[in-house]
Amino acid sequence: MLLRIAAAVAAVCAWAAAAGAQDAASFYKGKQITVLVGTGPGTTYDIYARTLAEHLGRHLPGAPNFIVQTIPGAGGAKAAQMLYNTVAKDGSYLAVLQPNLVLSAVLDEQKPLFDYAKFGQVGGFSPVNGMLSVYSTAPATTLEGAKSVELFMGTTGPGSETYQAPKLANALLGTKFKVLSGYKDVGEMELAMERGELHGRGGSVLSWTSRKPDWISGNKIVFLFQMGPKADPAIPNVPLLQDLVKSEEDKKIVSFFNAPTALGRGVITTPDVPAARLAALRAAFIAMTKDAKFLADAKTRMLDIDPLSAEVLEKTVAEATSLTPALAAKARDTQK
Repeated sequence: MLLRIAAAVAAVCAWAAAAGAQDAASFYKGKQITVLVGTGPGTTYDIYARTLAEHLGRHLPGAPNFIVQTIPGAGGAKAAQMLYNTVAKDGSYLAVLQPNLVLSAVLDEQKPLFDYAKFGQVGGFSPVNGMLSVYSTAPATTLEGAKSVELFMGTTGPGSETYQAPKLANALLGTKFKVLSGYKDVGEMELAMERGELHGRGGSVLSWTSRKPDWISGNKIVFLFQMGPKADPAIPNVPLLQDLVKSEEDKKIVSFFNAPTALGRGVITTPDVPAARLAALRAAFIAMTKDAKFLADAKTRMLDIDPLSAEVLEKTVAEATSLTPALAAKARDTQK
């Protein structure tokens, strides 16, 4: 009897999977999938998105075409609002957005025009540590120096990693970083650093190793600390912020701000995508990350690939959006 029940359940599951694949193939055949990017062209987010657009279609039922659309502004919030409120919620829109947006539910007391927890997680390319860095000609190039000298740090806006890291350092370490907004992307900030208008910026390790490896090898950039649960092997001798703070409460605050490093560079879709299509997107993403042609392209473009499943990403999002009220208030205070 039990064997017959198990066989029946297996048959139902197989039928559901087949029906789902048929639905996805029928929907995606001849479709154009748009990949939104929350930054300007040329950033690592943009490069990951364009690599995705070139390869994911081979693994998705129906083999749709892909285009990439950059929507810079407000630290990625502009693109997130578009994905959440404007576009079709049918699986025809994907996005590669700044992972710091996951913190907005806690940090934005006015509540953002999107709920990050409701986005569909498709998969992650790789976890990516954050970094706070200054140009070698800055008036101070150490954390101790930054406690007595005001340093100008560029940002794309509140909510971005370029904003959060220096603000967090000011609150927890006593530094005197002055955060200046109005920059479209990290490329503009880097030009401003060369001109002496800015002294540094926050951002990912990857944004330096892939965009400015000559600045690293030529000692033009100094890394002050990194954000993440463990040191990035590419920059192993830079201290973790969690090791620089003393109190247990401060360590919990840093752990909260480390959530985006666990999400890293990932792919999301709108809320309410039909289950069969979301499953197809997730399966296609995992298959793509094992594809030799994709991996070769990623290596050529100096992109880290250490795949994260949608389930792992969902867990990280759930933990980041369930901070206690007291810690949430402390986290918000660090960003003022």
